[in-house]
Amino acid sequence: MEPDKEDTPEPAKDDFELEFVKRIRSTLEKKWNQADFSTDKLASELGMSRSSFYLKCKAITNVPPAEAIKNYRLGKAKELLASGSSVSEVAVLVGYSETSPFSRAFKKRFKCTPAEVQKRS
Repeated sequence: MEPDKEDTPEPAKDDFELEFVKRIRSTLEKKWNQADFSTDKLASELGMSRSSFYLKCKAITNVPPAEAIKNYRLGKAKELLASGSSVSEVAVLVGYSETSPFSRAFKKRFKCTPAEVQKRS
Protein backbone atom coordinates (compact mmCIF):
# COMPACT_ATOMS: atom_id res chain seq x y z
CA MET A 1 0.00 0.00 0.00
CA GLU A 2 1.23 3.48 -0.84
CA PRO A 3 0.76 6.70 1.15
CA ASP A 4 -1.79 9.23 -0.07
CA LYS A 5 -0.72 11.22 -3.09
CA GLU A 6 -0.63 14.33 -0.87
CA ASP A 7 2.20 12.74 1.11
CA THR A 8 4.63 12.69 -1.76
CA PRO A 9 5.83 15.35 -4.16
CA GLU A 10 3.33 16.20 -6.85
CA PRO A 11 4.44 15.60 -10.42
CA ALA A 12 5.22 18.54 -12.62
CA LYS A 13 4.00 18.91 -16.17
CA ASP A 14 6.74 17.83 -18.56
CA ASP A 15 8.08 14.29 -19.01
CA PHE A 16 11.52 15.07 -17.62
CA GLU A 17 10.04 16.48 -14.42
CA LEU A 18 7.53 13.65 -14.16
CA GLU A 19 10.34 11.11 -14.45
CA PHE A 20 12.32 12.91 -11.74
CA VAL A 21 9.33 12.78 -9.36
CA LYS A 22 8.79 9.08 -10.18
CA ARG A 23 12.41 8.37 -9.27
CA ILE A 24 11.99 10.18 -5.96
CA ARG A 25 8.83 8.20 -5.15
CA SER A 26 10.40 4.91 -6.17
CA THR A 27 13.42 5.52 -3.96
CA LEU A 28 11.23 6.58 -1.03
CA GLU A 29 9.13 3.42 -1.42
CA LYS A 30 12.27 1.32 -1.02
CA LYS A 31 14.04 3.29 1.71
CA TRP A 32 11.34 4.97 3.85
CA ASN A 33 11.86 2.65 6.82
CA GLN A 34 15.61 3.18 7.10
CA ALA A 35 16.01 5.50 10.08
CA ASP A 36 19.22 7.01 8.71
CA PHE A 37 17.80 7.69 5.24
CA SER A 38 18.30 11.39 4.61
CA THR A 39 18.26 14.02 1.92
CA ASP A 40 21.95 13.33 1.28
CA LYS A 41 21.27 9.64 0.75
CA LEU A 42 18.27 10.33 -1.48
CA ALA A 43 20.38 12.67 -3.61
CA SER A 44 23.10 10.02 -3.80
CA GLU A 45 20.57 7.34 -4.82
CA LEU A 46 19.51 9.63 -7.66
CA GLY A 47 23.10 10.31 -8.68
CA MET A 48 23.03 14.00 -7.79
CA SER A 49 24.86 16.31 -5.43
CA ARG A 50 22.92 17.39 -2.37
CA SER A 51 22.71 21.02 -3.47
CA SER A 52 21.66 20.21 -7.04
CA PHE A 53 19.05 17.78 -5.77
CA TYR A 54 17.68 20.30 -3.29
CA LEU A 55 17.33 22.99 -5.94
CA LYS A 56 15.76 20.68 -8.49
CA CYS A 57 13.36 19.07 -6.02
CA LYS A 58 12.25 22.41 -4.62
CA ALA A 59 11.82 23.92 -8.11
CA ILE A 60 9.77 21.02 -9.47
CA THR A 61 7.69 20.04 -6.43
CA ASN A 62 7.67 23.19 -4.29
CA VAL A 63 8.68 20.94 -1.38
CA PRO A 64 12.17 20.74 0.14
CA PRO A 65 13.58 17.18 0.01
CA ALA A 66 13.64 16.76 3.81
CA GLU A 67 9.96 17.66 3.96
CA ALA A 68 9.18 15.22 1.13
CA ILE A 69 10.87 12.41 3.07
CA LYS A 70 9.08 13.40 6.28
CA ASN A 71 5.69 13.61 4.55
CA TYR A 72 6.17 10.23 2.92
CA ARG A 73 7.10 8.64 6.25
CA LEU A 74 4.14 10.25 8.00
CA GLY A 75 1.86 8.93 5.25
CA LYS A 76 3.23 5.44 5.87
CA ALA A 77 2.72 5.99 9.59
CA LYS A 78 -0.94 6.82 8.99
CA GLU A 79 -1.39 3.58 7.04
CA LEU A 80 0.32 1.53 9.74
CA LEU A 81 -1.73 3.12 12.51
CA ALA A 82 -4.94 2.48 10.57
CA SER A 83 -3.96 -1.18 10.27
CA GLY A 84 -3.66 -1.49 14.05
CA SER A 85 0.05 -0.96 14.79
CA SER A 86 0.91 0.77 18.05
CA VAL A 87 1.99 4.40 18.13
CA SER A 88 5.38 3.56 19.65
CA GLU A 89 6.04 0.85 17.02
CA VAL A 90 5.11 3.16 14.18
CA ALA A 91 7.17 6.05 15.54
CA VAL A 92 10.30 3.89 15.51
CA LEU A 93 9.50 2.43 12.08
CA VAL A 94 9.26 5.87 10.50
CA GLY A 95 12.47 7.16 12.05
CA TYR A 96 11.53 8.74 15.38
CA SER A 97 13.30 7.59 18.54
CA GLU A 98 10.53 8.95 20.79
CA THR A 99 6.76 9.08 20.41
CA SER A 100 6.35 12.70 21.51
CA PRO A 101 8.08 14.35 18.51
CA PHE A 102 6.38 11.82 16.22
CA SER A 103 2.95 12.67 17.62
CA ARG A 104 3.58 16.41 17.22
CA ALA A 105 4.72 16.02 13.61
CA PHE A 106 1.80 13.70 12.85
CA LYS A 107 -0.75 16.08 14.35
CA LYS A 108 0.74 19.03 12.48
CA ARG A 109 0.55 17.11 9.19
CA PHE A 110 -2.87 15.45 9.54
CA LYS A 111 -4.67 17.66 12.10
CA CYS A 112 -5.35 14.63 14.30
CA THR A 113 -3.33 12.54 16.71
CA PRO A 114 -1.96 9.07 15.93
CA ALA A 115 -4.29 7.65 18.59
CA GLU A 116 -7.31 9.16 16.81
CA VAL A 117 -6.31 7.39 13.60
CA GLN A 118 -6.01 4.11 15.52
CA LYS A 119 -9.48 4.55 17.02
CA ARG A 120 -11.05 5.10 13.60
CA SER A 121 -9.74 1.79 12.29
